[in-house]
Amino acid sequence: MFPVPEALIAEPPTEPGPIAGRAKNVDCPPTSDPLEFLLAVMNDNRQSANLRARCAIAACAYTHTKKGESGKKESKQEAAERATTVSKFAPSAPPKLSVVK
Repeated sequence: MFPVPEALIAEPPTEPGPIAGRAKNVDCPPTSDPLEFLLAVMNDNRQSANLRARCAIAACAYTHTKKGESGKKESKQEAAERATTVSKFAPSAPPKLSVVK
């Protein structure tokens, strides 16, 4: 290999530069709740649009459940309730009984 001239060898930076995607100056109360922090960054207009969008996507995991995350019993119960109220196989009302004299 060819020797590299010393003029081309870059020195490591003495001060760390800004890291892309890091939140700066977020006005958030000290909390251990990640949802509050994500919402604070998402609603902060001083942050970059990319960071705010990433925080919004991450906050969705805490507020909305996926369609398949409910258990088997809950989904069967919901399907049974829909079948009894909307379907043509829904049970009809019982007959009215009256006393005949």
